[in-house]
Parts: sequence; structure tokens; C-alpha cells
Amino acid sequence: MNELDWLYDLDQEKLNEFKQSSQDLLKINKTTKKSYVDFSWIPMIEQNLEYIDNIIRNPRRFIIPEEEILIVEKTKKVNQETVRHLASHTNYIQDIDEDGMVKPSKLLNVNKEETYDIYENRFIITLIKRLNTFLAAFDETIQTDSEDTTQTDYIYQGQTKIDDEVVSINMNLRRFKAIKSLEDDIDYDDIKNRIKNIRIILDGFFSTNFIKSIMQASPVYSPIHKTNLILKDVNFQQALILWEFLDSHELSLDIREDVKNETKENEALKNKFLTAYYFDYYNSLELPTEDEETKKLNLLNKLVQECASSDKISAKELEKDLMKNLKVIEEKENNMIISMKKACNRFLKSYNNKVSKALNLLK
Repeated sequence: MNELDWLYDLDQEKLNEFKQSSQDLLKINKTTKKSYVDFSWIPMIEQNLEYIDNIIRNPRRFIIPEEEILIVEKTKKVNQETVRHLASHTNYIQDIDEDGMVKPSKLLNVNKEETYDIYENRFIITLIKRLNTFLAAFDETIQTDSEDTTQTDYIYQGQTKIDDEVVSINMNLRRFKAIKSLEDDIDYDDIKNRIKNIRIILDGFFSTNFIKSIMQASPVYSPIHKTNLILKDVNFQQALILWEFLDSHELSLDIREDVKNETKENEALKNKFLTAYYFDYYNSLELPTEDEETKKLNLLNKLVQECASSDKISAKELEKDLMKNLKVIEEKENNMIISMKKACNRFLKSYNNKVSKALNLLK
């Protein structure tokens, strides 16, 4: 029997009786989640990249003087600081000739080196790295939390009394749909292009010699020290505004969940659940099984019907073939019976002979 054959055997009258004897309830819970993303940071970054670019193109340097006392023979450069130092350290004067010429034994040498490793520049490199991290966090957030979803839960409960038996059922059905759409009124192609341009500019910053030279410099942390340069230079002022914006702006999705609980019964839908309830009950019953003889007879009837409906075989020919086969089967059965009788006769004859011989020996 086909697994679905029992569905076609259902009695509509019994189904109606089952429904009339049932008490049921259908509850529908619908949950919708719509995601909203704040893109206000894009124009903020775009507006201030120009000022960061100005700082990188004209970086501030700090001159570090390195002083050392060397013998006169190794002194390469004499300046005002050297003369002042010698005047205050007369112990380094070796001799003064008749003309008043001073002959020192040692002199102060001052070497001046330029460096970019100042607080303001470390503030800029830290800001650029923060922007890069900010964009990476945005990518991760968009990929994981930006789906709009709708979830509908159908909760069905039913109870039926059939004779002295009570039958009950609980069915839960959930429908879940995810849509990668976010807000419909946003031009996402434009958003992607603008973010791409920001990345290109940041990559350009990282490739400059200035940024490379201070890449390993110690980072700065909030609150930023408002030095004279940061307070008075317009480029550093805008960089500070962007830094404070990143401090106050949390990159997150504003997720709002709208939950609706519908307790009103949908009669058409509840009727479908009740029918499924009846099917479930009917399917749990032990259906009678066919014995082997019935299966053979049903198979034979099916074959006869197929042959009879065929245009190639007439009813008389089919009857003739069936009778012929039946005669062959009957002859086989008769021959088998005759063979069994002969075998039984041989056995009895042999048995009787053995008994007669045994009686003669006893005499």
C-alpha cells in the first residue's frame, strides 16, 4: 500500500463528526525586525580628510640638539653656542698668546636633528588608524546584523473526545524570512562608493613617507592634550573635531523589533489545522493488514484488469489463456498428488515388509 493511499480512504462524514467533537484554538504571533543604520559618519569623515591631508603634506618637525664636548682636532663646526660655552668653561682654554688669541683644548659641538615624533603628529597617526579600525568594524556589523526579518509562529491546540477516549494535540509552526535590504530609501550604491573612496584616501595616507616614519610611534589617548598647535592651527582643529566625533559616536545598528500578538481566530486557517489534526489521529490508528492470499488475489485482479483494458488482447483470448494456465496448474497439482500417493504406497509397502520380517524372526 502506498504511504498516502490512506488519505483517499478518509470518510468525510467521520471527519465532520471529528470536527464537531473537537475544541481547538489557534494563536498567531508575528515578530518583525527592521534594522536602521546610521550613516552620518560618512560626511563627517569626508569633510575632515582634506585637513588631515594638509597636515600630512606639510608635517611639523621638531629639532633635537645633541651636545658633546670634543677635542679641538675633532671639532667640525663652531657657532655662537660654542663660544658662549667656552667663555663659561675657561678650564677648556689651553693658552692665550700675546695677540690675545685663545687656544682651546676642547670645544662644545652642537648637532641638530629633525624628527617627526612629536605629540601632534602622533595624534594624527593615531587618528588615521582609528578611522581604519572604524571602517573595519562597520563592515563586520553590516555583514552580521543588517537583515530585516519577519517571524510568524502558529500555535495550535486541540482536544477531542471519541467514545471513552480523549485525544489532544499541540502543533507549532514557524515561518521565518530574512531580507538583506535595510532602509529602502537609501542609495546603497552611492554609500559603497563613498566608503570605497574613504578607504582609498586612507591607504594613500599610509603610503606617505611622513606616516611611514611615525608608524611605530606611541599612540595617544583621550582626552587629547590641547597644545597651542592643536588649538590654533585650523587643520589640527578639524582633526580634533573628528577625533571627538569618533569618541561620541558608537558604530551600531539601531534595531527595532515590532511584536504583534494576534489572538483572533482565523477560521479558514484553523480549519486546516483541525483537518491536519484529524489526519494525524487517523494515521496513528493501526490499519488492518492484508494477508498473503489477499495480496496475491488483488495482484491477480490488477493484472487481469490491465490485460483486459489492452487493445492487443481480446477478452476471449485472455479467457483462453487463463483457462489454459489453470489447466496446467491443475495438472501439476494432480501429478503432485499422484506422486505423493505413490511415495506413500512405497513407504507403506516397505514398512509392511520390514514388520513381517521382524515377526518371522520372533517366531
